[in-house]
Amino acid sequence: MPQLRPEPPSLESAVVFATARRELGEADRAVLLSASARGVDWTAVVRGALAHGTGTLLCHHLLTLPSDKLPAAMHAAAEAVVAGRRAANAAVVEQLFGLLDALETAGIEAVPFKGPALAAEAFGDIALREFRDLDLLIDEAAIDAAMTVLRHLGYRSQAEGLSPQQMAAYYRYNGQDILFRDGSLPVEPHWAFAPSTFSVHFRAADVMRRAQPAPLAGRMLRLPTPEDAVIIAAVHGAKERWHRLLWVADMAGLIQRHPAIDWDVALRRATSAGVRRMMLLGLALADDLLGAPLPDELRRVVAADTGVTALRSELRMAVQGAAAPSHSIFRLSRFGWRVRERWADRLRYVVATTTTARLHHYRMFELAGPLAVAYPGVKLAHDYVAAPLWSALKALGLVRRE
Repeated sequence: MPQLRPEPPSLESAVVFATARRELGEADRAVLLSASARGVDWTAVVRGALAHGTGTLLCHHLLTLPSDKLPAAMHAAAEAVVAGRRAANAAVVEQLFGLLDALETAGIEAVPFKGPALAAEAFGDIALREFRDLDLLIDEAAIDAAMTVLRHLGYRSQAEGLSPQQMAAYYRYNGQDILFRDGSLPVEPHWAFAPSTFSVHFRAADVMRRAQPAPLAGRMLRLPTPEDAVIIAAVHGAKERWHRLLWVADMAGLIQRHPAIDWDVALRRATSAGVRRMMLLGLALADDLLGAPLPDELRRVVAADTGVTALRSELRMAVQGAAAPSHSIFRLSRFGWRVRERWADRLRYVVATTTTARLHHYRMFELAGPLAVAYPGVKLAHDYVAAPLWSALKALGLVRRE
């Protein structure tokens, strides 16, 4: 049986949650009409949706209300948001196509994921989802060649200036790069789905091998299978501790739009990669908060994981409250420990997170050759001694606040 969705803490939140989906159900539409009749604070609704990344979905659904149910100014604002998002996302898709064409010309395969690909897979319309960058899966062996192509297109890495040895170490822990170009969205070539510090073993190479042709804005592209897309969305949500409703909406949208997902396959892949609990937690939140149509057998699998039971309750309340900044993935957290089902992954998470140097550590000192093994010591000394001491001195007024 479906889970009973808990009531959001306010009328305004109820509207945000009711509209965080591709299509409104009867109950969702009733929430909108009731909110309008009761004099909902539309400004607070918009603020809530923007904080959760679902502003475009909200405006899309507001435009379906009868004209007498929505203030004229709000209707005009919603029209402007939807039109602006459609135009902006169309430009981003052209940017994506240009990247793919340039890489293909150089003989480099790239598989888009998240961003426009996820918008198409989860919502069926790239104009309904907001995205801040373009993510591409690229074989790790082809990264240097891909970076050459991207540099010729005018993109520059956030890690420019590192020595070759530092860059290699940065790539090993980060599993991706971030590149910027004026007037364009950042581009993130990935060969892993999370930094090594997060200890995720879902292999990008396997996802690329299984990718299948699917439509995206009038073109057929190789995209992750629905089974892989669900796992990727769950890992991303876990990495960000699910503090935005948009990531729950992604899960719910994938489930809704792909009723033929082979859940046995998805569970088998997630279990093998050590991210089964992450996937089950994402499914639980999609069920609890957005009424995703999970098969009853899958609900029983979710309910059987006692770790998910505790986490889903905590996160459900957190998502329903004000969206909070995410805890850094590069710092230890109780959540990061509990969201893993395997003890070996928990221990790897602790060791990697506490000892792996990051980009700013490499920029502090250039340790070349044999000295490079000292970077974990730099990380430990800076993050767990110098930085806390500096914060304490500032709190005591012993050093000037910047």
